[in-house]
Amino acid sequence: MTCKEGGLQGDRLGKIVLADLEGRPAPIHKKVPLDFFCIGLGENRGLVWGRKQGFNMIITGKLAWKFRNIAWKAGSKLL
Repeated sequence: MTCKEGGLQGDRLGKIVLADLEGRPAPIHKKVPLDFFCIGLGENRGLVWGRKQGFNMIITGKLAWKFRNIAWKAGSKLL
């Protein structure tokens, strides 16, 4: 599981538990609409790859490192 999926799954699990406690049906699972991967390559170096509708996007360097840090913080709910 990637960090972006971890954050989304955490939110979904909370909604499932709340629905169970209230006696309601759980929400329907939705797929993440974008293939997106962040890779750290050392201090201030990273690689971000994303694909949507057949369009590939690649970002490298410091900007990719910032994307990666934001994704990790969002996945751990520290953002």
